[in-house]
Amino acid sequence: MHELHVINNLWIYLSNSGALVLYRVLRMRLSARDSKYSPERALEIARRIQFHQITLHRRQSASGLSAMTPEQKELFAAISLPTPSANAL
Repeated sequence: MHELHVINNLWIYLSNSGALVLYRVLRMRLSARDSKYSPERALEIARRIQFHQITLHRRQSASGLSAMTPEQKELFAAISLPTPSANAL
């Protein structure tokens, strides 16, 4: 599963019954790396990553991810996930 989907699924799970378990896992990973981010802040940062897809003249399509900020890269390192890339989509 692509890393971006993992983060999006994490956000969905936080709304469901498994929220406490996933919240604790995220908090545990962040604290293990002495990260400055709270689980809530980590999700806010990850949600700013956007996938873009366009079609030009009904023939040529292009897609990609928004540019990763240093903060987003730091977050993914802190939770031990590779940064999302357009190639992995």
